[in-house]
Amino acid sequence: MNIAQKILSNTAIQVFGKLVTAVISVLIIKAITSLEEVPGFEGLPAEYKLIYTYLMFFGILADFGLFTIAVREMSHADNAKDQEFVLGNIFGMRLFTILLAMTLASGAVFLIPLENYTWNVKVGVVIAAITTVFTMLASTTSSILQVKLKMGWPTLAIVLGKVVMAAYIIWTVSHFSTLPNAFFHLIYAGVFGSALTFLVTFLTTRSVFPFTPRFNLHFWKKIFKEAAPYGIALVLGTMYFKVDVLLLSFFRGKHEIAIYGYPSNIIEMLLVVPIYFMNCALPTLSQAFRQGEERVRRILSLSFHLLSLISFPIVVGGMLLARPLMNLVMNERFLTGNVPGYYGADLAFQLLLPALLLAFFTTLFSFSLVAQGKQGRLLWINLWGVLFNITTNLLFIPAFGFIAAGVTTILSEALVLWLTYCEARPQHSPTRETTTTLKLILAAVIMGVFVWMINPHAPILITVGIGALVFSLSLFPLRVFDEELLKTARSGGGWINNGRSGGT
Repeated sequence: MNIAQKILSNTAIQVFGKLVTAVISVLIIKAITSLEEVPGFEGLPAEYKLIYTYLMFFGILADFGLFTIAVREMSHADNAKDQEFVLGNIFGMRLFTILLAMTLASGAVFLIPLENYTWNVKVGVVIAAITTVFTMLASTTSSILQVKLKMGWPTLAIVLGKVVMAAYIIWTVSHFSTLPNAFFHLIYAGVFGSALTFLVTFLTTRSVFPFTPRFNLHFWKKIFKEAAPYGIALVLGTMYFKVDVLLLSFFRGKHEIAIYGYPSNIIEMLLVVPIYFMNCALPTLSQAFRQGEERVRRILSLSFHLLSLISFPIVVGGMLLARPLMNLVMNERFLTGNVPGYYGADLAFQLLLPALLLAFFTTLFSFSLVAQGKQGRLLWINLWGVLFNITTNLLFIPAFGFIAAGVTTILSEALVLWLTYCEARPQHSPTRETTTTLKLILAAVIMGVFVWMINPHAPILITVGIGALVFSLSLFPLRVFDEELLKTARSGGGWINNGRSGGT
């Protein structure tokens, strides 16, 4: 199996694993939001969501871009000994930063007034911090397997952990009325699931690539210096995509946190697709920048096509099927029209889909900069995004709630995409993608027409399946991919190995 086949199969494994965990996550969201119907438990779904949103900011601060920098550094290492040195130190650094960040998060939450964060939220943050520690350590441990394109075991570990978490949560919800401190059992489920994920990942990684945690302060200083621009950019990127939920918790009621927060969870699940793909391609892309601009352009060209192929039908289908999809994912009490005076989760999902589309391509151009070692430019790009996002949200969320948050997210992502593209433009010529992109848009429109016609008459899962089939079949008469690209795909990777053009 050549390098391109390994990259594509590695991405496919992770995407399949993410699909499985996404289905499980839907079951979890459905179970938790069902508590809104139980008298006396209204608002608990919003509190559960708020806990993990709050911790996400501290988790990103602890990550500081170390996973991506670790993948890059290990891809540059000349031998296994050097790779073990990098992984051991990255693990030690991540252990230090995550423990520090979670300690700060657990202490800071008690400084927030009770009128905004109840005791359920405060204590829940302390418990859920353990989940974040295990999750991030598992991610760090698997970074060497990302370099070696052997992500099967880490993916299985994530699925197993999610299964344990879902089973515990569903059991808890079914016994909620009689179980003492039942709300905290929802948080315990995450701790047990993430602990299992870390254990399986750690043991399997050591069986393939033995390593020990290292604490070389000189190396730490070097990596922190290199990771700082990208790490700060990640923190800022998370802020402009997630700070709106925190602002809703201060300016609006709990109900809007759930209405907007859980659809944003679905968007986050979809966002990992371009990240997984570009993480798999990053080692090869980093090497390509050492070998010539033309080869880089070939790789980015096919990446652009594949990300378009995935994102266009998702956005068009999601727009048309927002209500039945959200009814499938959440309790119907959160949908438009079921709560007087509120727009529902289906509108929130529609507002976030354009931002998802923009984020797919922001990821492509961002990884292009990281591969060149120019991650420092992302810092300034995301800083502008954060300043715009926070300012706009502060101005409009108090009056317009989550609708203002959704519109602001679209505008913020558009700004960041434009700035990122301008930085990456010398390595990526968009004019070469125009024909294929227009064909993909047409295929998505054709799919949308079919979905619109059958949506009222068919169950949601059947409608989604038919839509996917129509989109796939539309690609052939439209000749979306030319003969050269099909030859490349059949050969399993000429676009990386010999730099052939991907499409028109």
